[in-house]
Amino acid sequence: PRRGRYGAVASTTTTMDSAYLKENVGPALTAAMTAMIVEQPKDSVEFIGNYLLAYVEREEGKKEVAEKFAKADALAKAAAEAKEIAAAEAKAAAEEAAKPLPDQEELGAELGTTTEVIELFPRVVELIKAGTGASSVYLGVKDAEAGTEVATISFVAGTEGSDMEGKVLKGASPDAEEPVDEGVSFGVFKALEPVEGEEEEVAEEEEGGEP
Repeated sequence: PRRGRYGAVASTTTTMDSAYLKENVGPALTAAMTAMIVEQPKDSVEFIGNYLLAYVEREEGKKEVAEKFAKADALAKAAAEAKEIAAAEAKAAAEEAAKPLPDQEELGAELGTTTEVIELFPRVVELIKAGTGASSVYLGVKDAEAGTEVATISFVAGTEGSDMEGKVLKGASPDAEEPVDEGVSFGVFKALEPVEGEEEEVAEEEEGGEP
């Protein structure tokens, strides 16, 4: 009976050891012995030892590559998620921006029917300020100085704190040696220089061609 008990313990231990070896070194030893049979080296022990060392290096390399791919995959997923979030935020912002501001529809209707547009200018600049987030907004009328060809801008309305209402800027005199405009507002009326390549696209579109 005692031998039976010891035999059972030994059998269990052997089974556990066999399972451990099979799981941890089985693939490596199998590959090493298969290579040894194919190569048939003079020193089989040295061959298996070198093969196992190379095997470890290959497996570690595979693990490192797998970790790099996993990291790259995680970064790609994070970037995709960030892109989706940014797109959703942009869409929400666009939808919010598309909503009319308070007084916008009413003011638009009044501008379309009134003959006293100037009286609505204060509300117009305040609405533009609210819609753009600008620190101040002012409205000017471009004209020419009486009896001359000198352009002028007369500021007829401005938001609180803009201090431009009632002021007049003069453009450059065509007779001056070095024409210089007052202020920067005249730049609004100057045509923008086309970006390189856009001139050809515009010309093709006007001719009915494909850009």
